[in-house]
Amino acid sequence: MNVPYEELFDSSVTLKQNEWTQDALQEIPTCKGVLLFVDQQNQPIQIIQTGNLRRAVCARLLQKQTETSRKTDIATLSQKIFWASCHSNFMTQVNYLRLAHTLYAETANNWIQLPTPFFAVIDLDAPLPYFYISNDPVTSGKRIAYGLFPNRKTVLEFTETLNTVFCLCRNPSLLKTPRRSSCPYFQMQKCPGPCLDSSQKQSYLNRVHKAIAGANGHTESANNMLNQMMNSASNSMDFEKANELKRQIDQLKKLEKSDYRWVHDLKDLTILHVDESFRQAIEGKKRKVRYYKWLKIVSDGIYDLGDFLPDSDGYIERFLEQKWTTAPRISYASDIKEHLGNVAYFLFRSKQPGFWLDCTEGIDADRLYSGLDTCLKLKEPLTKKKDTEQNSVSQKT
Repeated sequence: MNVPYEELFDSSVTLKQNEWTQDALQEIPTCKGVLLFVDQQNQPIQIIQTGNLRRAVCARLLQKQTETSRKTDIATLSQKIFWASCHSNFMTQVNYLRLAHTLYAETANNWIQLPTPFFAVIDLDAPLPYFYISNDPVTSGKRIAYGLFPNRKTVLEFTETLNTVFCLCRNPSLLKTPRRSSCPYFQMQKCPGPCLDSSQKQSYLNRVHKAIAGANGHTESANNMLNQMMNSASNSMDFEKANELKRQIDQLKKLEKSDYRWVHDLKDLTILHVDESFRQAIEGKKRKVRYYKWLKIVSDGIYDLGDFLPDSDGYIERFLEQKWTTAPRISYASDIKEHLGNVAYFLFRSKQPGFWLDCTEGIDADRLYSGLDTCLKLKEPLTKKKDTEQNSVSQKT
């Protein structure tokens, strides 16, 4: 590592008189953040993220190890402690990942534990495109990748649902062999066999486009079509076909589950995240006032939209009116896969820290205001403040 620790962290404390004491650690703040323990040779010993910097240091340096403990006593090795203060869980993790990569370079993955993200992918350049599961989120040419998903199981269900409902290839391993006619789906008449009959290629591609629309959340037309076909089959007394169509309709409804609420074409994915930032003294206020941070998250990274006071008159309205397409990018992950894995880790937690808003199809102002009311817990709800401001404007005009 060529960058001095002092440029990476906010501050540090050094061992004095060969013993760590409670008084020596008092200057360490009690906020969230990242800690680095360094030995006498100025080599990193351990990097951790924590919800309370001082408490974490005290737990490691002031509590005596038992004689039977096999762990190395970090208090005897640590010569200096560096810290970087953070104010939200998400930014703590972002800073931890950034520092781990900077400090450990090629061995950084030894310090990073994130669930492996999986994605639903379709290659439109393939002779017979179909949806499949992949851990590669990169889009190139006509390769479309969808995310974000909570786990591999939901991606598998997503791809199987689209391939089944829209009758796409479900046995691609046979496409490169002379045994295509042995496909069980073709033999059971679940697939018309476009790989055996080139005249069906255009019909197959039409179904591919409908499947892509379904993957993008537009399932209404497909659902209506299947219902019409089911009713027609019932009226014709073809109950076997009607039951099969009913199963397809039920499968299509799976895409409406909450597990898929953050699934989009990754090149379009846009999320707005709001969470706590620093406290600052303001004239006329007895206590320091909490600021909040806007973050724009897209598939290629995180963009810092700045900090704000939620009760500033008209601030959020001005934020909605401005073009928030340009902002400084926060570099922290080794690649897109790690970045998206980190975002998914927070999106699908049982208790999401801060406020997250899906803005892939634009910012919904009403959802933004109501979400901020819940997240910020202000004495005067922003929705009430918004209505008051709008009434005032209408009265002036």
